[in-house]
Amino acid sequence: MKLAAIALAIVLSSSLSCFAQAEQADKTAKTVLQVMKIEAAWEQAVLRRDAKAFDRILADDYTGTSSNGETRNKTETLNRLKSAENHFDSFASCNHDLNIDGNKVIVTGHVDAKLKVQDQIRESCFSYTRVYEKRKRQWQVVSSQTNRMTEPCCEPKQ
Repeated sequence: MKLAAIALAIVLSSSLSCFAQAEQADKTAKTVLQVMKIEAAWEQAVLRRDAKAFDRILADDYTGTSSNGETRNKTETLNRLKSAENHFDSFASCNHDLNIDGNKVIVTGHVDAKLKVQDQIRESCFSYTRVYEKRKRQWQVVSSQTNRMTEPCCEPKQ
């Protein structure tokens, strides 16, 4: 009888462990989908110069560092977006990597962009890091950093 109870305990323990792992995998997949949806919204907001979208995406205490080393808070970022004389003709991200740790997600990736500056198109490639936090059941970007790269970075890898 003791042997049967021990066997049952082992089976139950193993089943609970598998259930917990499946639940964690489901939670991780949900987080990836939610964050990548915001990443896509970020791209569209850049192309459309959509300050309302960025207002939702960026946390109130957001801090961003641009590829030229300028640091801006949320208000400065939104004002810059609204008043920018230059704009992106294209903006496509790739090579995403997500590191999930509870209510924090760090996304790294690359962006190939075409920026219109004084009627001239400039092609650029950037690497970026964005830090998301889940606040009030919603993911928001709390910080970001962008770095200019010297070669196209979203070309297909061979």
